[in-house]
Amino acid sequence: MSFLLFVVFLRPFQHVKKQNNTIRELEEQLRVAKSAITDETLLAAEERIEEQKLAHKQQLETLLRENSMMTSAWFDITSRLQTNTVTLGRRREEPSSWLGKQRSALTKSMV
Repeated sequence: MSFLLFVVFLRPFQHVKKQNNTIRELEEQLRVAKSAITDETLLAAEERIEEQKLAHKQQLETLLRENSMMTSAWFDITSRLQTNTVTLGRRREEPSSWLGKQRSALTKSMV
């Protein structure tokens, strides 16, 4: 009877031990797989970050160039306005040609 009890209790114990070993092996495989996926994900994320940095740098350079162009355009416009008002404020010389004199006389008579 004791032999029968030994066999009856031994087989389930061996089965449980085998299951525990299988569970440990599968957990280890899962851990290795997760770390591999994490490494691949990390590399992909780093690549995306580098691409975003490059795009950001290009956009910044474009905006700086545009800002510089806008500044020079504003400077050009303001300098033209200033020089135009200065030339308008000067005393005009009397025209020397006959046609110029006629236009001047006509303009004075209309005013």
